[in-house]
Amino acid sequence: MLLKRQKKRMLTLILPNSIKLGEKEYSIRSDYRAGIRLMQMFEDPELTDSEKLFIAMKVIFKDAVIPGVYLQEALEKTVWFLNGGELNQTSSAGSQRRLYSWNQDLRFIIAAVDKTVGFSVRGKTFFHWWDFLSAFSEVSESSFKTIVSQRLLKQKGKQTESDIDWWAENADIAELKVRRSKEEQNAVDRFNKLLKEGNG
Repeated sequence: MLLKRQKKRMLTLILPNSIKLGEKEYSIRSDYRAGIRLMQMFEDPELTDSEKLFIAMKVIFKDAVIPGVYLQEALEKTVWFLNGGELNQTSSAGSQRRLYSWNQDLRFIIAAVDKTVGFSVRGKTFFHWWDFLSAFSEVSESSFKTIVSQRLLKQKGKQTESDIDWWAENADIAELKVRRSKEEQNAVDRFNKLLKEGNG
């Protein structure tokens, strides 16, 4: 049992370019660009969780035809791959608002990763998604780190006077813009309309 667990841990030391389903190896898109596009897609409020996961699987497995018997395994391994080799990631994202967006903050994320690895990842023909995730988890002093720190301070109501001044000067990048679904936007529009009518 111990040997099995150790083997599973050892597998994450390898940068996979294929995933085994049953007895067959399937090539996967392992470049960081595919990973980022999927992270951006996951922020789309118009898609259900099931739709997002299915799209991610189709992208990661290079649109391969996955036999129905392996579909659930393919979905699980898609999550495993996107999480950098972890099937179940514990996260506090559900207990607090998001602090960054792969859509809005991408230029700052890329710059922070470049600084961490010491070269331009965009200048590379290929850079593995897991290498990108590792560098992303280690970003130090950067514009991205500052933006996230400021959002956290505001979220917790712990901004100092200088933090408030920074926010006012950088509101265009600091304010995290939340994309609403059509239903949510319609509800907001109806509410705003009622406010205007009430004040009219």
